[in-house]
Amino acid sequence: MIEEVKNLQVLKTLALEGAISVPVQITYTQLANLLGTSQQTASKMLLKLEKLDYIWRERRSNSQYVLITEMGRGALKKEYRS
Repeated sequence: MIEEVKNLQVLKTLALEGAISVPVQITYTQLANLLGTSQQTASKMLLKLEKLDYIWRERRSNSQYVLITEMGRGALKKEYRS
């Protein structure tokens, strides 16, 4: 339950940054600041969401492009229906 809440928090944050419709460029530092966490935690959260197929991402040298997938949008929709 707690993990799902964390996943949704990251998805909501990414959605507010625009990743619900187009890939957005974001660094671990930027995401960590938005979430109020460390860069390492932000990195682990993205890795987990990627493994769950909630996000697609393309890594670059200093940042990455992130897009919320259909599965990720479904998780957000389910949350808002509850």
